[in-house]
Amino acid sequence: MNALSSKDNASRRSAEIRAAVHDSPDELEDETGIEILPILNLLLRERYRILKPTAWVVLLALAYAMIQPPVYTATTKFLTAAASGSAIALPSAGSTAGGDAGSIVDTMPEYYEALVRSDDFLKLVVNDEAAKSKAGVTSNWLGVPGGIPIRDWIQPDDAVIALRGALAIASVKATQPRSPFVLSTTMELSATLSERKAAEALANAVLDSLSKYGGLHRNEKAIRNRDFIQSRLQDTEAELKRAEAALAEFSMRNRKIATPDIEAQKERLERAVKVQEEVFLTLRKQLEMAKIKVQENQALIQIIEHPEARKTGPKRARMVALPSLLALLFFGTLAYVRDRWRQLDQSDEDIQELMGNLQGIRSDLYRLAMRTRAIPVKAWRLANQGFGRLRKPN
Repeated sequence: MNALSSKDNASRRSAEIRAAVHDSPDELEDETGIEILPILNLLLRERYRILKPTAWVVLLALAYAMIQPPVYTATTKFLTAAASGSAIALPSAGSTAGGDAGSIVDTMPEYYEALVRSDDFLKLVVNDEAAKSKAGVTSNWLGVPGGIPIRDWIQPDDAVIALRGALAIASVKATQPRSPFVLSTTMELSATLSERKAAEALANAVLDSLSKYGGLHRNEKAIRNRDFIQSRLQDTEAELKRAEAALAEFSMRNRKIATPDIEAQKERLERAVKVQEEVFLTLRKQLEMAKIKVQENQALIQIIEHPEARKTGPKRARMVALPSLLALLFFGTLAYVRDRWRQLDQSDEDIQELMGNLQGIRSDLYRLAMRTRAIPVKAWRLANQGFGRLRKPN
């Protein structure tokens, strides 16, 4: 009996639920959310009003995309290596002038990223291009017509701004260190311009300037040492020549005379010549070693991939698709709002007040437009009156 009564109760509840569903479909629709079918019918009914302005937007976006100039990006990869105590490393917080190997290793990628974005480095790139142009050899990545000096075509500050927007650099990866004091970092440099050859030329120019700028800082101590040794070598050579000339002159004057004083003087002159010869030979060896040191530090970067430009823009499909989608959504929403507005009760007091406010806004805009149009006319009349007064004879 209990099982039978439970079954009857379940059957009754199911029948009540079905009756409630069939008796109040509007309540069920309210609980389920947005009515999809009426909105779909509305969009299909207003399809011409939606698609016509959307088509105009598509055509305008397509025309704009077609007139955009091409964009080429030249990408190159190079390998850097920092040695302990190198002058080009950016010291970390709390490090001394020499810096330890860890701080130098940690700051190498950041150094190049900051260097390419710095004004001093970009001015160096522009000045190198100006020097090439003056010498008759130019890559013309600045877009300067032939025969015109770069400074007459574009200001250095404007060129720096253009370069900063065209260049991008980032570290790709850091390879396994070959020693506790050396870490190689692969950097990727890209130059973006509107011409393929100009982009490749700009990338090559930046690579050359990186080697030159970094080499100057890296070799600063070695170059000072080389210049000092070279200066001392010139002085020593002059002193050696004077000592040899003094010894030769003394020997010529005293060929037939042999006294203890003369022999002692001759030995002193010979010792002076030998000392100058030893100093000269030592300086010659040190000069060669200094030149080798400078040359070793010249190879600051090693190019892995030479610049090769590829077309990266404009992305016409994206330039057309995005405005088209936004226009479709906008005009579809406008059609929906217009339809909902028509369904409102126009005799309602709130609707009447809203219509009055909208009409007032429209009148205010009209008056503002008329006043704006009247300003040039009034200014013209006042100017004519002023000129007329000036023309009147005294």
